[in-house]
Amino acid sequence: MSTDNRSFIFNLDWMEVLKDYPKEVRYEVLDAIIGYAQSGEVHGLSPIAGIAFMFIMREMDFNKNHIHPCGKRHWNWKGGVSDRNHSIRESSVYKKWRKAVFERDGYRCQCCGKRGGKLNAHHIKPFSLFPESRFDIENGITLCKKCHIELHKTERLWVKKVF
Repeated sequence: MSTDNRSFIFNLDWMEVLKDYPKEVRYEVLDAIIGYAQSGEVHGLSPIAGIAFMFIMREMDFNKNHIHPCGKRHWNWKGGVSDRNHSIRESSVYKKWRKAVFERDGYRCQCCGKRGGKLNAHHIKPFSLFPESRFDIENGITLCKKCHIELHKTERLWVKKVF
């Protein structure tokens, strides 16, 4: 629940709990949820709706007191500017490069030979260190997810030994 009371977390599990109650009780509890989110108060619930709402209210209070970090409070905040590498990787130029690498390699992992599945276009010269080669098709190679992960593990070990 935000501190300005304009939004709150609605847990879909609440509907699962309420499904066995009569329709009138469900509506009463849903109205109580909205009213509690707006004003922090609950008025005139029937006993059965009050019992059902009591459990939901506890969770709403917990969520209100445990605001998840976002924006400037988030650990990964970069000043409100999108990460440059992420923007490039979402660009149409990058997507065309990726598709061209896959097509050249026949949608086949160049390490284990597996065709299709979860494929990655890997930069032979690292993306971050060689910006001039980012979209050079000869700087790409198709790898399955498993081989791509193993390649990066091997690269990390090599870097640790050398540096």
